[in-house]
Amino acid sequence: MAWFRDHYIRDAADIGDWRVSPLKAANVAGAAPAFMAIAGHDILADEGEAYAGRLQGAGVPVVLRRWPGQIHGFVSMGRHGSASRQAVEAAVAAWRGFDRAFAKDQAD
Repeated sequence: MAWFRDHYIRDAADIGDWRVSPLKAANVAGAAPAFMAIAGHDILADEGEAYAGRLQGAGVPVVLRRWPGQIHGFVSMGRHGSASRQAVEAAVAAWRGFDRAFAKDQAD
């Protein structure tokens, strides 16, 4: 993970930046609705679950779906398995739901 991290951050100070580590944000209320696809064999699965919980606890709309047998990046492997297609379809459905909820709120 350090190898990947070091390609993402500029220096050690970035590690504590909430934009690099969203769980470190002081407040997530008002964040955009989120669709989260958690791959069971992803080293970051626990962090994804924790972030989804933080968002939900702050009242942010979240759709959390789990794919226990998948690895990080499975969504981009569309032609190699059905799980990636399922994840894309679930994301589209979630975003459409967020859009309908937003439109309803605007009409009220």
